[in-house]
Amino acid sequence: MTTGVADFSILTDPTAEALVPGSSRTYFPPNHVVTRDSIGNPVSRYSEESWDFAAISTARETRVWFYGQTSGVDHPELDWLLREQGKALVCQYLEGGSIRAFSTIYRVNLVCVKWCEYARTCEMELFDVLCAPDLLKEHLLSLSSVDISLTGSLITALWKGRKRFGIKPNRAALRAVMTEVYASLPENQQTPLIPSKIYTAILGNLISQMDVIEHNLDHLLAAFQTCRDLEVQLDGERDRNRRTAARRASLDGYVEKLRELGYKSGSIENFVRGMINKYQSTLMFVVIAFTGMRVGECVKLPVENVLSKVMHLDTAHWLINGFTHKLHFGIKKEASWVTVEEGRRAVQIALRISNAVYDGVGRPDGERILFCSSGNPCEIKGSTQLIEGRSWVQSIVCPIISQEDLNELEIIRLDRDWELDGIAVGHVWPIAPHQLRRSLAVYAHRSGMVSLPSLKAQLQHITEEMTLYYSSGFQDAANVVFDRDHFSYDWNSANAESSYFGMALGVLLNNEELLGAGANWLMSDRVQASPVSAHSRAESLELFKKGQLAFNETPLGGCMSTEPCKTMPLEPIQYECLESNCPNLVVFGKRLDLVIRTQENVVSVLASSSPDGVEHRLEAANLQTLLNARMRLKRVDQ
Repeated sequence: MTTGVADFSILTDPTAEALVPGSSRTYFPPNHVVTRDSIGNPVSRYSEESWDFAAISTARETRVWFYGQTSGVDHPELDWLLREQGKALVCQYLEGGSIRAFSTIYRVNLVCVKWCEYARTCEMELFDVLCAPDLLKEHLLSLSSVDISLTGSLITALWKGRKRFGIKPNRAALRAVMTEVYASLPENQQTPLIPSKIYTAILGNLISQMDVIEHNLDHLLAAFQTCRDLEVQLDGERDRNRRTAARRASLDGYVEKLRELGYKSGSIENFVRGMINKYQSTLMFVVIAFTGMRVGECVKLPVENVLSKVMHLDTAHWLINGFTHKLHFGIKKEASWVTVEEGRRAVQIALRISNAVYDGVGRPDGERILFCSSGNPCEIKGSTQLIEGRSWVQSIVCPIISQEDLNELEIIRLDRDWELDGIAVGHVWPIAPHQLRRSLAVYAHRSGMVSLPSLKAQLQHITEEMTLYYSSGFQDAANVVFDRDHFSYDWNSANAESSYFGMALGVLLNNEELLGAGANWLMSDRVQASPVSAHSRAESLELFKKGQLAFNETPLGGCMSTEPCKTMPLEPIQYECLESNCPNLVVFGKRLDLVIRTQENVVSVLASSSPDGVEHRLEAANLQTLLNARMRLKRVDQ
């Protein structure tokens, strides 16, 4: 998910002309294909009343419906035009080519409907309103921050489709309005990292809550099934007194136990459904905490084959199987997340609840959902249920924030006002599912035992850069492994020693030709100028452990940078480092010569087969970079 101000860089033209409405135009051909299935066959066309996004939706709801006037028929032509313009704007938004989740498309359409409703109150066309800076600003200030951001996407789509729509909006004015409104909003920030002590307390409390859920679940599900049976039995009973008496006779046996769970008075059925939702929400947080999956992926986990076991080295490992829409052009794709015993346990408890809902409603159509609503096993929870569940989880698992916790956050981000996120000493930690996802990435990477590629696969990221963004701050984060006998401490210590010996054996004790600014810095006089040779082995090793010195082996030699590399990690050979003569570069002469000979062979083969091809030009340019680097490095070394 992206954060920050939307890109309005395309809105820079200072020209402004009046809008030329096209109320009688067809903005897209009626047969224009809007959605396709997973193998590319057309599903919905522009002229249809709604569009089906089943190929990218893992929920039961798959359709988008457009603006429809419901409060009078005094402007039928305007209502028709607003519907067509809103529909065309959403279609243009979809033509942008970006990978979007169905939930995002659905929300964008809802925002578009809000703008259609606002245009109707102004008795104006939608395109007129969106092109009028004063009206745009007026309505933006009444929207939520999310709706404002999505409106920016609609404005961008409006500009891109200006020729199709027959309009000429003032880009500079619209951009100025959006920038001004964004500036008035609280700063968008990366999801807060949960401080280490709070994080471990939350995990411990979530695990403890599973004990509570298992202890109470049989009684709760029995009461739930009794309530469902009463609905069938009393379906035709019209006498209120008889209905009340029948309910009391059937449910009195559960009241005492339900009072232990918090029931006081009122509808037992509503209380039971509420407790089921709270228990499901707790289990969802457990699954997210011990897998790192997105909340959208968790709420849509299927029942069928959701859990599988893999044996490796005589040890059982558990996989939670579901779907993601992030990896395959927005179309849902099967995905799996590795989990531990706690994650497996949470899934199996959730299966009991889902099966109880399923048994009470017969055999409904559709794919069953693990964390389903209490009324339909094939329906995901609504936003209200999710919000209520999150509030419940926060109240039972989140500790009070201490000054020590806040100090830990400020070490990572000193410039951030944490109170804007509701994070202050004496407050309960304001938990959110995405915090658990980011905290898993940070603390797993911080442990030194989980690599970025492993995190990339676990978090279902497209690039390792996104994984690095999620785990940013791991260098300054505390280590959640508090047991000094834990293997991770030996692992981290071994990493420092490995880096030290890699430098000592590969550079200081190496008799072959060494090139590059990093090598020159270490090898000057082989004694005095080298910060390593100026210290004892123990002192040098301590510098590596503290991160003040580093050495990482590369295909050409090594890198001495103590900070994350800023070069693009797209090539195995550091061409960018060679061109910029990076001060951390260490190059072994024999390796460089070998790479050059290999590259010369590659260029020779391409020159004979496709001398004018793009691949030949690229490889020839890489060869020239290597030759120039060798000439420059050897000249400097001499």
